[in-house]
Amino acid sequence: MANKINMDLPQSGELKRCNIGGVNDRISDLPDDILSHIQSRLTLKEAVATSFLSRRWNKLGISYPILDFEGLKAFETEVFVQRVDKVLELFKGSKVHKFRIVYPLSKPSRSHVNGWISFAFRMGVSELELNFRFFASLGGPDSYYFPAHVFGKEEMMNPQCASSLTASLNFEKRFDCLKDLCLRSVNLSGKVFEVILFRCSSLERFLLMYNYGLKIAKNTTPHLKLKSLELYFCKDLEKLELLAPNLVSLQYQGRERTLCIKNAQQLASLRLSVPDSPDPNESMLFPRGTRFLFNQFSSYLPMLESLVVSVRIFKDIRDFAELCVFSNLKQLVLDVSCSFFVRLGYQVVASIMRAAPYLELLEIVLPPIFLGYWQIQALELASMSPHQNLKEVKVYGFRGDGNTMEFLNYLLQYAVSLKKIDVMARGATWLADDRKVHCYLDWKADVAEHCKNRMLQFRKTLHGNVQLLFHDK
Repeated sequence: MANKINMDLPQSGELKRCNIGGVNDRISDLPDDILSHIQSRLTLKEAVATSFLSRRWNKLGISYPILDFEGLKAFETEVFVQRVDKVLELFKGSKVHKFRIVYPLSKPSRSHVNGWISFAFRMGVSELELNFRFFASLGGPDSYYFPAHVFGKEEMMNPQCASSLTASLNFEKRFDCLKDLCLRSVNLSGKVFEVILFRCSSLERFLLMYNYGLKIAKNTTPHLKLKSLELYFCKDLEKLELLAPNLVSLQYQGRERTLCIKNAQQLASLRLSVPDSPDPNESMLFPRGTRFLFNQFSSYLPMLESLVVSVRIFKDIRDFAELCVFSNLKQLVLDVSCSFFVRLGYQVVASIMRAAPYLELLEIVLPPIFLGYWQIQALELASMSPHQNLKEVKVYGFRGDGNTMEFLNYLLQYAVSLKKIDVMARGATWLADDRKVHCYLDWKADVAEHCKNRMLQFRKTLHGNVQLLFHDK
């Protein structure tokens, strides 16, 4: 059972050994296997609290394979660090499957964090997540850097931290256990990036978000197990050179950079996003537009099954329509982050539909603002052969503008297998690996009435087998 740590450790003297009327504590009289079985039924919070009841119980320690410390976010930094240290001190298990820290830590806690990472690797961790994002900022060049020395043999064999069992394990096998590494607001150098891919030969997913210090991300030895690489807002990144022949998914969010993916013949999912940046001084445009997409990914486009892309990449729709072939694409998500690109967005979608005969799901994320008279130019979409496979369309941030209504009618005309149109007034935001639908709906009464009327008129034009859902609450 996956138990999250969400505990308030007792202060000294709060819990006393159970010895009432001179009678010995019956818990301490039980065999170790019975005590271990009882402990396995407790939550991690309960296990830590009850470890103070007796010396024998305390010696059993904690053996949960999942150590998730997100529940301690409300505590001050000093208290948080002390309690994580205490849990690791009490840990008596032979394996940690998942180790997760979600807390805004910085430089003063570096030595503790280094120790936690070393502990996780010594315990053969399979999933490691560090999220040091601050509430008021997203980290910076002076934030915590993932240490290189944890991959050194001396550090991993530290007798003060390693149990006798883990000390006897093969040094290389410690890193072979890691399959999922997620670092948010954790800085990383190019050297450590390469060392991670070299040491952690079983790594399948690698996520970096809000990172500084990584300029050249590369590996010189092909990584045979890596299936997913996700890079979000890596501020200093200049170039990525990746050798991962079994890579299935590449997710990139940020400014235009050189992304060189070699021999990834299994690549099926690609994301290239340039959403609104947390840094107001950061230009999020792709100067090379479609050339960026075609020059770096042209050989992979026919293999893609899923594509999430920002409309800002498509500066010249004519080149795109001529060059693009998505012979295997089944899902398309188009992010229109600015109202000035709404018309271009629908032109891009129409071009992809003509080049993607097997497309089944289309999602369009619009800016949730009333466009008014900004979109007065007609779409002028080219005619196309009937599309036989598009079945579902989702539109976020609907405000009833003329171009959106034109495009919905265009779909009715050419998507002959369409079954469902899902229209949402709420906007949506793609942040890293998570799409969030906005929890608020900010529009005036006249805009709301305008959208409802648009949907009522559109509903009258639907074919009998097309379902229309409009979410305006």
